[in-house]
Amino acid sequence: MGLVLLSLLLALALVGFHPGDPTPASEAARPVRNHLGLAGALAAAVSYDLFGLGAWWLVLLPAVAAWLLWQGRGGGRMLPFWAAGLWALVAGAAVLGAVGGVAKIAGASLPWGGQAGLAMAQGLANAGLWAAWIFPLAALLAGLAGLGWSCWPVLGPLLRAPRLASTLRDARFEPQAEAEPVLLRPEPALDLTAPVPAAAEAGPRIKPRLPRPETVRGRASASGSRARGRFRLPPLDLLEPGSGPLAPERAEALRQISRLVEEKLADFGVQGKVKEVAPGPVVTRYEFKPAPGVKISKVAGLADDLAMVLKARSIRIVAPIPGKAVIGIEIPNPQREIVALRELLSSTVYQQAKGRLAVALGKDILGQPVVEDLTRTPHLLIAGATGSGKSVFINCLALSILYNATPDQVRILMVDPKRIELSAYADIPHLLYPIITSPKEATAGLRWAVREMERRYELLASLGVKNIDSFNQRLAKSGPIPVPDAEPGEDPQFLEPLPYVLLFIDELADLMMVSSKEVEAMITRLAQMARAAGIHLVLATQRPSVDVITGLIKANFPARISFKVASRVDSRTILDQQGAEHLLGDGDMLFVPPDSTGLTRLHGAYVSEEEIARVTDFWRGQARPEYDESIVAAAAEGEEGELGLEADELYPEAVRLVMETGQASISYVQRRLKVGYNRAANMIEQMERDGIVGPSDGSKPRQVLIRE
Repeated sequence: MGLVLLSLLLALALVGFHPGDPTPASEAARPVRNHLGLAGALAAAVSYDLFGLGAWWLVLLPAVAAWLLWQGRGGGRMLPFWAAGLWALVAGAAVLGAVGGVAKIAGASLPWGGQAGLAMAQGLANAGLWAAWIFPLAALLAGLAGLGWSCWPVLGPLLRAPRLASTLRDARFEPQAEAEPVLLRPEPALDLTAPVPAAAEAGPRIKPRLPRPETVRGRASASGSRARGRFRLPPLDLLEPGSGPLAPERAEALRQISRLVEEKLADFGVQGKVKEVAPGPVVTRYEFKPAPGVKISKVAGLADDLAMVLKARSIRIVAPIPGKAVIGIEIPNPQREIVALRELLSSTVYQQAKGRLAVALGKDILGQPVVEDLTRTPHLLIAGATGSGKSVFINCLALSILYNATPDQVRILMVDPKRIELSAYADIPHLLYPIITSPKEATAGLRWAVREMERRYELLASLGVKNIDSFNQRLAKSGPIPVPDAEPGEDPQFLEPLPYVLLFIDELADLMMVSSKEVEAMITRLAQMARAAGIHLVLATQRPSVDVITGLIKANFPARISFKVASRVDSRTILDQQGAEHLLGDGDMLFVPPDSTGLTRLHGAYVSEEEIARVTDFWRGQARPEYDESIVAAAAEGEEGELGLEADELYPEAVRLVMETGQASISYVQRRLKVGYNRAANMIEQMERDGIVGPSDGSKPRQVLIRE
């Protein structure tokens, strides 16, 4: 607005010029006739006196600059614009001065180029004809060329009058999620694979949307359940089919967004071309190849700036795309496709998965299903802010297991401190124990998992096998095998196949707040050793801070998933790199595979509470859960504090701490080792029995009998 006002004021001043008005070289007592008073009279007199007819160039420059800024084409081009404009003003004055014409303005005779142009023409005339004409003309053409480079994105299309309406629409086009632009209305009849006309050959290549994934057994099991042993697997009819993929974007619309991306990056000083466009169900990736000499870090830091100028909800920049010499710019689609879990479970990828712990993670940015086997990962660490889709994703993981494995093959232990996220799975036959809601019971469940892992390793060693699959295969081939180390005289007992054990912990932060040292030690031990024993962990938290996801835990979970988080610090905590803060939420995630450090963007499936209820009711109708009594015993042991201190891995550390510091109080051990009161008290009592500390003497501290 300021530039427009300046242009209007200069125009009024020049229109109201009168030779009798005061000038800087005249007496100020003259009457003023200019429309803008004394200021207008002085501005008009100085402009006409210096530049002659070129004074009107000073009116045009601010107007064009305002038009550029209004169209959003300013940025890094404004400084070259002003430099070229002033250069053209001076050079034009010299050319007009060389012509030597005189203009009559309000009765006054003024040189065409003003005093400045006349002086430059006379000075250059002394050097010869070429200096008086060729040099000013070359300088004027250079200035006009600079102006043409700065203004052509806006002024160039205006010169093509027959296409004025479409040009204005293109100039104002900006993709946004709130209202679907006219250019992005889907046209199903358009063939994206058709050859591009010659006029558009220079544009980026548009990848066609891949077809929906095929199904193998999906049709056979859609209306009827499949038998597996004494159980039947649920049919796919229990899940909603989903609305299917949306119509693809118009190829021309994608190319227009590509040109817009190029222009916006050029405004920030980044030159390059969009070479390829890959449309997907939720986002579209534009593969941008920067010009030589452009640093990747400069492009990577423009995500927020591009999101603002494109009015996008969030933009993620992958710099560079692994295996390609381009930078990926992922822009959300105006309408996002809802991924249905049924579509993933009926896909060829999931149906052909051989593992009993195959889970459907979602779709990649090209719309293809992604399935992972938890026996390969072998554990999964999940983080995400509230409302990012983390709990829905855990439900999808659980339903993937229920659709692929019977209670004889997989047993599940669930920890739900919130009491509502996993309550729908109560009393299904897969459960080892009722859904745990208390942090103390959760600690006991982890303690049971450690002991079960040790028991299984003893069984594996007795048969000379290395993992649970080899153990079960040996039993299937060899027939009944007696239990090793059985007491003589007892009835013979035989080994039974071992099922996989899957632990779901919905909120790790609650456990770390109660007993972080003990929980961290048990989780680390399970993560390091439990894979061969067939025990796998799925941990989730909405607080990905370093006191919850410690370095020791993260180092033993190579497979990690992050949904949208609040800051780049949280993203680095879970993924070791930023990027999760730019996600869209509602199931949008970044996945770190176990065999790679690169990030894979996935879009998780949505499953409703009604779908979960139908599947769990199907399983409840076949059998009742058979709870493991050893977990109940471990929970009772945790309540009483009888932890078996000789086998307690923290007891030696407690002894060393007391002997080094000379302080033998329960509160001190509890605070330093971050354990419960009962466990710390039993440690002190065991030290008394071992002769390390003296007996309690009322309010006086215990005496440390052995010091280092």
